[in-house]
Amino acid sequence: MIVTIVCMWLFVAAQIYFEYRHHQGKVGPYMGITKTIGSLLFVVVGILGTVHAQPGGMFLLTGIVLCVAGDVFLISQQRHFFLLGLVSFLLAHVAYCVAFIRMSPDITAIAIAAPVLLVVAFFIVRWLMPHLDSKMKKPVLAYVVTICTMVALSAGVMLQGGAQFAVAAVVFMISDLFVARDRFVKTEFTNRLIGLPLYYGAQLIFAASLALTPVALQL
Repeated sequence: MIVTIVCMWLFVAAQIYFEYRHHQGKVGPYMGITKTIGSLLFVVVGILGTVHAQPGGMFLLTGIVLCVAGDVFLISQQRHFFLLGLVSFLLAHVAYCVAFIRMSPDITAIAIAAPVLLVVAFFIVRWLMPHLDSKMKKPVLAYVVTICTMVALSAGVMLQGGAQFAVAAVVFMISDLFVARDRFVKTEFTNRLIGLPLYYGAQLIFAASLALTPVALQL
């Protein structure tokens, strides 16, 4: 599994390099290739994972696979592919939410985290809405609500011995903010330079928490 993780980060580094060239106007096919392979490798990490099986493992695996689908859709700059990618990632967050619920999260922790995430969601929406056209406002709003719900649920899991999931959920949300900034607010290389390692780091944590055995894939 260590070799797979190292290979994944090498492809992430290559992707960042090709993103840099892309922002310099040097467009080539390699960026999409490195992105696809890098994303597939964190699925392989899940297959090779040795961490103890988690309840809700099937939903964790589903979320990971949906993230790969979202990555592939977002290779294209066309609007309809972006929407497909948005839906894929939204469903991935839903899958992670269900996985966390299956882990019997602490209700008190969720109740404490929820108001904080509500405030966070408010400021994210307030930041993005002026940059969105009428067709994108509802999908983005749904996405923000879903990812903040995922983070709130991860807080409940944290007290149940799942601190790694809370870390992954928060890092995932931060990486999504860089995607949103790049797509809607200001397109620049810095968004990818910071956002990509955060995103792959979050998915790696989710993936490493899986051991693909019949026990691990319990609902």
